[in-house]
Amino acid sequence: MTTLTLSTIGAIGQSGNDKVDIEEIVNTPEYSASFPGGVDSLKSFIKKNLAQPTKKKVGRVFVAFVIDKDGTACDFEIAKGLTAECDEKAIEVIKKMPKWTPGTQSGKPVRQRFVMPVIFE
Repeated sequence: MTTLTLSTIGAIGQSGNDKVDIEEIVNTPEYSASFPGGVDSLKSFIKKNLAQPTKKKVGRVFVAFVIDKDGTACDFEIAKGLTAECDEKAIEVIKKMPKWTPGTQSGKPVRQRFVMPVIFE
């Protein structure tokens, strides 16, 4: 069974006005970035594309990444690891994701940070 919870975190919040610098990472945009087909499609993608480590390990790797203003995932890092091999497999699957629909603020695309658990069973 695969469960998936996405969290958004922001490195830089929006200032008091409506003007948004699209290079900043917006904490909570008006419209959050979304995976094509929604959360169920994302779960299916991860399950289908996640390579299992050579040594079976059960647990979660939390991968932080940014969905850029063009919808590509970038700036990958391990927020909480499991083993070196599991961490590597988790980043590999996140890097394979197709483009997302970017988040928007005041009608303009913005960068948004996510933390996603990748579950090894």
